[in-house]
Amino acid sequence: MSRSLPSRRRITSRTVFLGVMLAHLLGVGFSPPAFAEPRVVRNLGLEISEDSTTAVALETSLNGFLAETYAREYSDRYVDPAHYRQNEFFFENLPTGVSRRATTSFNEPAIVRSYSPNERDYYVTLNFSGTRDGVPSLFQLVELKAVPVSDHFRFYCLFDERTAGLEMETIGDVTFYHEGALDLEKAREFVEFKTQFTKLTRSEPAPMQYYKFRSLQSLLEAHGILFDAAKCNFLCNDLGITYNEGQTFVTGMNNECYIRDFIHGHFFDRMDNADRMYRPFREGMAIYYGGTWGGVRLPEMTQRFREEMLPRPGIDFLEEFRKGRKSSVRPHFSYFFMSALFCREVIEEHGFEQAMKLVYSGSDGEDFFANLDDVMNVNESNFHDTIVRLMEETTPDDRTQ
Repeated sequence: MSRSLPSRRRITSRTVFLGVMLAHLLGVGFSPPAFAEPRVVRNLGLEISEDSTTAVALETSLNGFLAETYAREYSDRYVDPAHYRQNEFFFENLPTGVSRRATTSFNEPAIVRSYSPNERDYYVTLNFSGTRDGVPSLFQLVELKAVPVSDHFRFYCLFDERTAGLEMETIGDVTFYHEGALDLEKAREFVEFKTQFTKLTRSEPAPMQYYKFRSLQSLLEAHGILFDAAKCNFLCNDLGITYNEGQTFVTGMNNECYIRDFIHGHFFDRMDNADRMYRPFREGMAIYYGGTWGGVRLPEMTQRFREEMLPRPGIDFLEEFRKGRKSSVRPHFSYFFMSALFCREVIEEHGFEQAMKLVYSGSDGEDFFANLDDVMNVNESNFHDTIVRLMEETTPDDRTQ
């Protein structure tokens, strides 16, 4: 009898947050195929196994696995619980069966390749395609491993196999797995920051596996994601993923000290009451320590604010902050940088604990302005002037650069 795996679909799931963030950044509501009962088809009548009984078991198992994938309700019949926890990013970024685009339609998922190196395990490549605005579209191409269990198959991410050849270096409680050379100075800097940030947030120390890939494409392929229309060719300056309850950190930035997304992962996986955190200020703290968001650094963003004021002397930064993604100051995440300006002053003038008070301002920011007034004596009447002052105090050699 199969059992459902413990659900990770909650605010503390780093991967769920990542999926939402990626969709927002791209400005799309994308999530491929939507079928009540998915049924795989064989591309060009592909023979998925020379043994007919095995072929039927594999195809039936794939249908069951995909039904659970779309519902995000995995059972131990098709996914090993321990393997799921260790490879959450892969399983939570497979198709969900949801699309906000009325002009998107989906084909049945297709098996485009199936082979066995040992007449037991199978490597299966699935194609998720359809049309968008009447144009044939490829949404995702993914490879996974099928292992026989009794009368059916379980499915596995290829990450362990694909990363087995990476070089390894352990510093403190962090083990780095890396493509190419490892910058030991930057690696030690990360370990030191992780140690200090853990103390600041009063979290329990925990070992970490840090995977450094040269590019986003390398990161995706290591998981068996050969192509994903929602994750390719974007965010070339920001991508870090934490999962396995904070024990695994993966970045496609070729960076041994990628702090911004480590902070997000730490908040979601290592701290309590993540659902009470106010995203703009949480993002602001990540920018303060990590120095960048979307490839834009704080000094550069403050310069954009200044330039926006020249043709618009009547601009109100309180109004722009409340607009969020609809702010007229580009890019659309500019309000995160306003939070970073506040975060810098709070940490340097009032201490980290006060900054965390602002982080915990409620998921919708219901306590944000009350907390801001309490900590900084900043309210709606002097919000704009405070932002202007903090901008003027930001120089090109600011510490977050």
